[in-house]
Amino acid sequence: MSSRAVEPDTSADRGRSADLKSLARGSTLNFAGAVANGIFQFLLVVVVAQALNRHESGAFFEAVALFTILSNTCELGADTGLTRMIPRYRVQGRRDDVRPGLDVAIWPTFAAGALFAILAFVFSQPLAVFFTHDNSRDTAAVATYIRVLAGFLPIAGAYTVAIAGTRGFGTMVPNALVDRIAKSAAQTAAVAVIVFAGGGSRDIAIAWGVPIALGMIAAALWLRVLLYDLSTEGGPPSRPRTPIRELASEFWRFTAPRGLTGVFQVTTLWVGTLLVGELKGTAEAAVYTASTRYLVAGSVVNLAVIQAIAPKLSELLSAGLTERAKDVYQVATSWLMALAWPMYITLGLFAPVLLRAFGHDYSAGASSMQILAGAMLVATGVGPVDIVLLMGGRSFWNLFNVIVALALNIGLSYALIPHIGIAGAAVAWAASILFNNIAPLIEIRAILHVHPFGAAFPAVAGSALLCFGGLGVAAIAVLGQTLPALVGYFIAATAIYVALLYRFRVRVELPLLLQTVSRGRIRVSAPG
Repeated sequence: MSSRAVEPDTSADRGRSADLKSLARGSTLNFAGAVANGIFQFLLVVVVAQALNRHESGAFFEAVALFTILSNTCELGADTGLTRMIPRYRVQGRRDDVRPGLDVAIWPTFAAGALFAILAFVFSQPLAVFFTHDNSRDTAAVATYIRVLAGFLPIAGAYTVAIAGTRGFGTMVPNALVDRIAKSAAQTAAVAVIVFAGGGSRDIAIAWGVPIALGMIAAALWLRVLLYDLSTEGGPPSRPRTPIRELASEFWRFTAPRGLTGVFQVTTLWVGTLLVGELKGTAEAAVYTASTRYLVAGSVVNLAVIQAIAPKLSELLSAGLTERAKDVYQVATSWLMALAWPMYITLGLFAPVLLRAFGHDYSAGASSMQILAGAMLVATGVGPVDIVLLMGGRSFWNLFNVIVALALNIGLSYALIPHIGIAGAAVAWAASILFNNIAPLIEIRAILHVHPFGAAFPAVAGSALLCFGGLGVAAIAVLGQTLPALVGYFIAATAIYVALLYRFRVRVELPLLLQTVSRGRIRVSAPG
């Protein structure tokens, strides 16, 4: 009788430990890739800003913004669909549905990319005119970028979905090595060579696009290996293969609203650059883009956790294990905050110093950077809340949230940019960030009965605010906005912060995170 009473708790502990080890393996590998990706993205902006004038830089950034929106549209949400469905197929004993499920996801995205490539090429000139505020020289450059990059749209959409498919198998290795590191490094290196050699818009666009095609080849090969491993996997035989029409219906019922959501999300991310270019010109767009790149580079930490947590949440929520899903969510949020809050606090306090990396002309972006850093503190404080909503099957709720957030962004941009310039674009984006995190937080609490505020939350938040916020304000008051002040403050704040986290290490689950061997594989199996 006694052993029976103890057994459920022991089983629960084993399950919790397995969940968090899976999250730790995926998060640590993804974090390494995310850091590298953030560095390469940042260096790309620095290279372009230093080698080209502000008008030329703005033309490149606007073209990349439009390409990113279009390529994300081509994905049709299939990247998130595969991340959810592959673990679901395996948990439900439907291994034979995985291969046709990949076909159902990838080929439509390639077809959509081909269609958008034709449209972008045909309408490149009017698009360039619309986003360049009546500057003929900038218009010509943007039009050239759009025409060349249009050829990469079919590959870009299919590539992102293929990489997401590898994550659905539970491995973070191709995502980290191919997408986060190799592709980003190749883009930065290729563009640097071309711009410093004096290449024009067409050459820069080709240099930026070719690594995407090479990444697609690597992703396709990796998927073949994963499919072979799945076919030789032991265990009970797979359930009979689902008819392709039924499989496609199941996949796209979930994925279709996510496709719209993805379009709106990436539009929210890049629309500020396009609207600043439209309303103020490409030079202002260059300053705004530079001021936001630190924030975007910082968001790769969030992306690392999101990509690691999504398959695990899909597995647990599909099996009805809500308490275990809540535990994973809360621990993931504390790890995310522990990494992200020091960074965003530093970015907000020392924005003028950090923007000097792009050149003295870019210091005007300090207020934009500070506004967005504050919004990102809230966003990371609630963790990957939209992924919890999605993996719980509520893709229509997620779509509603993102539509409202985008409407806020565009409406406030048109209202504020003409009057206060790029700071207005930052306010608009911050408002959309806040809505798109607070609304799903309320929804998952009401619908899924989970929330991100675990035992580690006050320890991490208090430590970050005390060390980086308090010491940062003191350093600026004594030494001003100088590089020595930034370096000295960051070293001192980090040392004290690490000591405090060590004090709360058990509550924050740091021993588990640090001791887990990062092999990049998240095991997907029927939870018990």
